[in-house]
Amino acid sequence: MAPTSINAATWYRRLAGEETPGANGWGLFAFRVWAVLWLGVTYRITWPAWMTNATFTGQPRTCPLLPLWDSPAIPQFDVYWPLLITLGIVLVCARLGIILHSLILLYAILADQTRLQPEVISPVILLAGTLVGSQWQTLAGLHLATMWFYAGLHKLLATGYEATVANRIFNDLLHLPVDEEQARFLGIAAACLEILIGLFAFLPILRRVAAIAGIGMHLVIFLSATPLPNGISALLNGDWGAAVAAVETKNWVQPVWPWNLLLLAAGPAFLWSWQTSLRVEWRAHGWLWRATAAALLISPLTYYWGWINPYLAHCLFSGNVVFANTVTAEQIHKHNGNPPYSAYRNLSSPTLPELGISLPPSERMCERFFEKTARSNDELLLSLPTALSWRTGVVERRINNAGGEKINDKQKSGFWREYYLGGFGEGNFHDNREHGHWIYYREDGTQDFEGDYDHGQYIGTWRFYDPDGSVRENKLSPSGMEVR
Repeated sequence: MAPTSINAATWYRRLAGEETPGANGWGLFAFRVWAVLWLGVTYRITWPAWMTNATFTGQPRTCPLLPLWDSPAIPQFDVYWPLLITLGIVLVCARLGIILHSLILLYAILADQTRLQPEVISPVILLAGTLVGSQWQTLAGLHLATMWFYAGLHKLLATGYEATVANRIFNDLLHLPVDEEQARFLGIAAACLEILIGLFAFLPILRRVAAIAGIGMHLVIFLSATPLPNGISALLNGDWGAAVAAVETKNWVQPVWPWNLLLLAAGPAFLWSWQTSLRVEWRAHGWLWRATAAALLISPLTYYWGWINPYLAHCLFSGNVVFANTVTAEQIHKHNGNPPYSAYRNLSSPTLPELGISLPPSERMCERFFEKTARSNDELLLSLPTALSWRTGVVERRINNAGGEKINDKQKSGFWREYYLGGFGEGNFHDNREHGHWIYYREDGTQDFEGDYDHGQYIGTWRFYDPDGSVRENKLSPSGMEVR
């Protein structure tokens, strides 16, 4: 038997999974090129996030890497160029390129969880939708439908969305001069519109309506994330300097605008010709497709049980996420344990100018970031939305970087620093009561007294340090009275 020859075309088919680049239709190939272009722009805008020791200013990176686990440490290396190179491979050898790019992106996220960003994960899912086979296209369509639906649902479930986030969207991002009541109404309307577009995408008869509506929605989001509206306004007013400044690349720093340009074309690419129902698709494909489809459909709901990151659950501009703020020990001391809100710093803000991305707003991520950046006795304040606190009743967590925690400003555990008029004390709480050895200090930092507690009751001998330097010891009763 003559040996079978393997020519270049055969190798291409094996690696790319298609006869020609346009084997799945030139429309999907055009979308593939479009997606590669804007995903590449996203990486360029956020390139410091993909480096291990660089920032926008070229200075050493001070924002810590947040690997999924620290011990044994995940090896670190720059992934910016590997991501761009594998993205380029997608254009010439689709299946191989998408596999390599997905593996590099997976490693990048495991090595630093701040890279868990929707503007890079969503495009990769949509790129997979351009592979040959209807199962890939329908999964991409399901991704769009679930993203639109849950993005709206999360907004309606957020107690502060109408009053705060909606006002920010329409006034700060869209630059519409609306009052609070108008912003609340428009915010609810926008959330309902997102839900409707998502529902339409599930129904064959309405999918083309969803595709057209998606174009309009993502065009508005694109404009809100760029200086383009300000530039057009300046041009109409004859302010040429401001108009030119609006198109300068340094002003296009929001990483979500390329993603929304990509999403503009995603609806027509995956929904326009998809005319079969989900029931038919479910019967037509195997268990792996069904498991993936079920994950796309159901997993965002598990966010309310704390099982999935808010970005993976499509919590986008919803306000339905954990709000994290830090305050320094100096500010706490200055205000006797009750610093005003103005003394706090939003935890996400340090990452924005340095890396070009925001910290994924999950409890675990915020705690990890705090652990790696806090100084002695700094505190982290986590405010949980109602949608997340319904199971446990925990609406607020105050965490000391030494390991102490106060829940709902009442229940305390672990090491804590307690402030009072004229000084402060340090020690551990157990079951919301002082337990073990405590040391108290005057306001100037000199030691005042120290001793032991047993679940909130004084025990044993306490030592008192007088201002003149003398030291005296007294046994205390459980109520704190001196025993003579």
